[in-house]
Amino acid sequence: MVASLLLAGGTAGAALHSSQPTSLLEASSSLTPPSADAALNVSSLSIDGGAGSESLLSLGNFVLSSTPAGEFEVRAPDGRTALSVDAAGAVSVHGQLHARGSLRVDGKLNYLGLSQWFLARAESFEASCSAWSNCTRTSCGAIRMLGGYGAFAGGEVRPSPRNSSATRRNSLTPPTNHRSQVSKLFVRLDTPHTELRLKATFHYIDRWEGASAYARVDSQFVWAESYTLPPAAEGVNLCGGDAPENRFAVAIDAVVPHNSTVANILFGATLDAAATHASWGVSDLQLFLR
Repeated sequence: MVASLLLAGGTAGAALHSSQPTSLLEASSSLTPPSADAALNVSSLSIDGGAGSESLLSLGNFVLSSTPAGEFEVRAPDGRTALSVDAAGAVSVHGQLHARGSLRVDGKLNYLGLSQWFLARAESFEASCSAWSNCTRTSCGAIRMLGGYGAFAGGEVRPSPRNSSATRRNSLTPPTNHRSQVSKLFVRLDTPHTELRLKATFHYIDRWEGASAYARVDSQFVWAESYTLPPAAEGVNLCGGDAPENRFAVAIDAVVPHNSTVANILFGATLDAAATHASWGVSDLQLFLR
């Protein structure tokens, strides 16, 4: 059994009906309302096809459906499901999604069957630095960053030591340099998830000579890259010493399995020179979950 309600506009009138074998209520042109436009005014409207049955609301060529499986669907004129919401509130869009204004999603969003990333944390360091143990910020060119020339050299930039795992050492880590220490523990990542995505921009400043930069999520290395400034390098000297910044902004984009409500994000470098000879910084940090 299927319960349905059809609303058809027009100057002649409006019609409401439920498909067989349920009862039929119809207001046709013989029952034209006083105004030229058809209208239905009710305080509430329930359509229930019964257990195991589908309930439908037809609006012109589109159909709203409550399926036997407990899902809500919006169907296009060709019968395809354009949007669905399951019993847990998860939304799936089957096709193009165009938002003319802002779009906010506070829960899980599936698109074409794929769970989508959502931004959990973002820090640009433009206006402030919050909860890092070393909040030294500098500018290089037009970029405001955590660290930078004269600030970070050898050692690590890492989350708060409130989590003991943040203090573990490894083969890439040189003896820590107090001037490069910065810590933060990202907490309250409460939305259920199975993956974490780290995005940031790493800045090589001045005379790097084969040292490596790296990033970690908790105890796992997710990005590492060595760099040497060519002896006769030409380029723009954005800040610091007399060496040009030939590899100034490098994108970090890494995905790791993750389901915890906290995350240790660590940046470091194997530099052993003074921070006025070669240094580094980080900007535009973002954490995504899905």
